[in-house]
Amino acid sequence: MAQLYLLPCGSCDTKIEIELKQAGSEIPCPECQATINIPTMGGIKKLELSDISGITVDSAASATTVRHIGSKQWLFSGGLVVLVLAAIAGFAIWFYADSLVTISDIDQTVQKANQPLANISPAAVWDAWDEMFAKGPLPEWQENEEMGFNRQAHYLKNIAYGFMAVAALGFLALLSSLLMKDK
Repeated sequence: MAQLYLLPCGSCDTKIEIELKQAGSEIPCPECQATINIPTMGGIKKLELSDISGITVDSAASATTVRHIGSKQWLFSGGLVVLVLAAIAGFAIWFYADSLVTISDIDQTVQKANQPLANISPAAVWDAWDEMFAKGPLPEWQENEEMGFNRQAHYLKNIAYGFMAVAALGFLALLSSLLMKDK
C-alpha cells in the first residue's frame, strides 16, 4: 500500500489524500472544486501522513529534523579556533623572544675594543701583522653569545608576527560570519 499524505486545500481547508507519484500535478478539490497544485516530492514529504495509509506515525518522531551546518557556522567556528590558537601561539612566542633579548651598550663595547689600537705605532702594527701571518690563517670569527640571543629573538619575533597575522585572519573570518545574512 502506498503512503498517503494530507494536502490542505487553499480555499476550503479540506485535507485531500495524495501520493508521491502525483507530485507536480494539479487536482480538483472534492469539496469546493478549486484547482490545487500538488507540490514536488520534497514538499509532499513535509506534509502530514494520512492514518488510512496503513502506517502508524508517531507525531514526535515525524517532527524530527536534521540540522545542517551551513557556511556561516563553519566560518564562525573556524575563525574562532584560528583566532584563539594563533593568538596564543603568537603571544607565547613573542614573550619568549623578549626573554632572550639582552640589552648592551654597543657604543661602549666598540670603544673598549678600540682603546688598545688608539696609541699603537705603525711599526707595532707591522710586527702584529707579521706575527699573525706567521701563525697561519686567522681563526673563524665567532659571534658572542649576546648577539646570538638577540638574532634568535629577532627571528622568533618575526614568527610571532606571522602567528598574529593568522590570528587577524581568524578574526576577519569570525567577523564576516557575524555580518553574513542567514539563508
